[in-house]
Amino acid sequence: MLIAKYSVCKTKAELQACEVCEEAKCVKCAQQHLTELKSKWKAIESKVNDITSTKNKKQLLLVSIQQTVENQLSILEQVYNRILEKLKQEYEEYHKQLSTSKIQYNNKLAELDKRYNELQNNELFQKWITITDESVYYITK
Repeated sequence: MLIAKYSVCKTKAELQACEVCEEAKCVKCAQQHLTELKSKWKAIESKVNDITSTKNKKQLLLVSIQQTVENQLSILEQVYNRILEKLKQEYEEYHKQLSTSKIQYNNKLAELDKRYNELQNNELFQKWITITDESVYYITK
């Protein structure tokens, strides 16, 4: 135990070392110092608790967001697959229609070629063409 004049409060009293900062202080100043440290400790502890609580809430929110993103991605993938399947079906349908149209076109063309050839070989039609050509020739002169 040391009795001396404490420079901060100017009192001559027993000095003791602070357990936290190891500075020599009078009993009254040491108690006040300890009270201030406890107050600061509680404020820091409160801030730590607030930060921890906020962190926990943010983690829960992050988990919720991740689940929402996963759900939305799953829905998006399902929609994509449905649209892709529909497009494939439409493609197949149009391809089938085009193939059918091409076959019909070729059949019609073959039929027209056949009729044309029949007309080319028909004597009566050839006479009519000749008469028509001559009539047109005389009319246009």
